[in-house]
Amino acid sequence: MTAKTTLTLDDSASTPESPGTPAVANRTFTPGQMENGNVHTFYEPTTGVTPATKSKLTASLTPISATRNTARIKIALAYPKAQTIDGLVVAAHVNRGFVEFVFDKNSTRDDRRDIKALLISALQEVGINEMIADLEDLY
Repeated sequence: MTAKTTLTLDDSASTPESPGTPAVANRTFTPGQMENGNVHTFYEPTTGVTPATKSKLTASLTPISATRNTARIKIALAYPKAQTIDGLVVAAHVNRGFVEFVFDKNSTRDDRRDIKALLISALQEVGINEMIADLEDLY
């Protein structure tokens, strides 16, 4: 079991398709408190001044049990864009991303690693990337 620690995540400034993007290159998320017994939280302290305007990453594992034949891992990222209205900082809108893995009790470590690697590769594929970055559908 790995200890919950600070996460450093690359942002799009480090990718070639983002010319002119501010050169941040990575974002740091610090551990927060656990929610609902199994949801680990991480916050980016450099964004937002209120909980509603702070970037938040959550990760949870629902393990295989005597009554459950699958394990479920959920990872979610909420990335609010702050706006000042009448002197108050509020979330103008929130962009979100989700990943969910569901593994059968008979899956092997290699099976699980393959799904993760294939998903990462799919997100880097040109057509999928254009769907996400440019909201362009495939034809």
